[in-house]
Amino acid sequence: MSKTDSEIKEIKDKILTSINNVKSSFGYKLVYGGWGDNASRCACPLGCVVIDNDINHLLPTDRLVSLDKASDYLNVSIIWVTEFIAGFDNQPLTTRDVDTDAYKLGLDLHNELNPIFIDDVIGDIVD
Repeated sequence: MSKTDSEIKEIKDKILTSINNVKSSFGYKLVYGGWGDNASRCACPLGCVVIDNDINHLLPTDRLVSLDKASDYLNVSIIWVTEFIAGFDNQPLTTRDVDTDAYKLGLDLHNELNPIFIDDVIGDIVD
């Protein structure tokens, strides 16, 4: 289900607020290509949302738990989250992409925020 422009703006504002909070309060770097890593102090935008809203301010080690938490915190579907990630990770738009608003927001934020590729921060990871 498509979101309205005001809903997209609200989601974007929540994501940007979480990124700023996690960067300034916990010293995380913004990355793409994975959820992030607590020990290396890096996270993707939705990882920042999870960290910002987690009672311990940590990213779960299980990416499926992170997926569920990001979906819950932003009040969006799992599909929305995966399409946002595809856009933020700068993956090409394909016919499988069913929520182009989420994809476009992810891609726009990637271009706006200039994140670091996760491997450049933590090396080879198991994701």
